[in-house]
Amino acid sequence: KNKDIPEGGSKAVVLIDTVGMSSSGRDFVMRKSVKAFTDTILDLVVDTDETREEIVDFVGKKEVLYLGPDEQVIPEDIDWVIKRAAQRGYDTPAAFMSSKPRAGINHKEYGVTSEGVNVYLDVALKHVLKIDPKHESFTVKITGGPDGDVAGNELKILFREYGDNAKVVGIADGTGCAEDPNGLDWEELLRLVENNLPIDHFDPSKLGEGGAVHKVDTEEGVKARNSMHNRVQADAFVPAGGRPNTINVHNYNHFLNIDGTPSSPLIVEGANLFVTDEARQLLFDEAGVIIVKDSSANKAGVITSSYEICAAMLLSEEEFYQNKAQIVSEVLDKLHEYARMEAELLFREFENYGGSLPQLSKVVSGAVNAAT
Repeated sequence: KNKDIPEGGSKAVVLIDTVGMSSSGRDFVMRKSVKAFTDTILDLVVDTDETREEIVDFVGKKEVLYLGPDEQVIPEDIDWVIKRAAQRGYDTPAAFMSSKPRAGINHKEYGVTSEGVNVYLDVALKHVLKIDPKHESFTVKITGGPDGDVAGNELKILFREYGDNAKVVGIADGTGCAEDPNGLDWEELLRLVENNLPIDHFDPSKLGEGGAVHKVDTEEGVKARNSMHNRVQADAFVPAGGRPNTINVHNYNHFLNIDGTPSSPLIVEGANLFVTDEARQLLFDEAGVIIVKDSSANKAGVITSSYEICAAMLLSEEEFYQNKAQIVSEVLDKLHEYARMEAELLFREFENYGGSLPQLSKVVSGAVNAAT
């Protein structure tokens, strides 16, 4: 996955078999796997007599690697990784992993990924639908729960930036979905976010006329949840959670209404790979759906990690902690600035030269990487 940062970036997955394990056994194996993976990476980057004998080095110079947490990595893992890096003799152990609980910038706590996603949504609404969200009403549907990082923070940002102008007409997560054609009650949505609760905890008494809460404990509820992103009509769709390849070449037409128009003319990809490349192009070609690709829309999180690692190389843990409020504030300002610059660039190129927005996103990525 291309993240357009000087360090580059890629995904690492530790696949473990937890079938038949108790919850405590599952947790033990997951924590153990994180530790084993960490030691493996440290074997590669910490120079010792033993590693010099065993490592095949094609670069011929010292490499600096750092890790960033993703799904199933918990704060205790991050603390252990930093301590382990110090024990193993890594030069700047605090710079070996980002999103540190104390001397770092936790992505969920500060909503950094969603801050970038929302800037792209703001710019896209103005360019594609000619809606000024600060002064006009618009509707949005979201996958990912109120308890999730990207979806939960996006809900908070939508209300902070636009208040009642933002009408969330549908949300789906692993537990079910909630829908309301007039917009789900903001007070109730924010209650779920603040209490880290999924959407099946939405109070049905807060629904308006035509609203519904569907839970996955029934077959009907599963069908409603699985089809929400296709069925519900909205100005914009923000996938902020869900399985990769949910919309693909075999089912992209389910996103279209009977008359061929899309259920949402705009998609801003907060989640990675929710829509496949082929489906993106088909939705654009056949229904004119404008899609802001994931590698542009949601990269504010890894930009934050990049800044955190730079800071960890320059400051001690105490220095970072003492200045954390200012550091976070300045990073957030940078995120907003960079996201708006790229969003405006993408839409300017799109309006001037045509083509699909995802392809332009790739062109921009190539230019960024060539420059860095």
